[in-house]
Amino acid sequence: MCACFVLPSKFRLSYYPHRLESFKALLTEAFYGKMEHSVYGDFQTYVPGQSQAPCYFIHVCKKTA
Repeated sequence: MCACFVLPSKFRLSYYPHRLESFKALLTEAFYGKMEHSVYGDFQTYVPGQSQAPCYFIHVCKKTA
């Protein structure tokens, strides 16, 4: 016999679609321009306009100063 208890989760994932250039501008403003920004699509370096559109994107920001 197994007694299972499910604890309520407080995690909530919410997302908002952004255009790449406007999102870059948002990040640049947030970091006062002192950051390196890399974009990956499906864990590969993303090149805008590439033939295969990725399913999801990862943005990596590195503070530079």
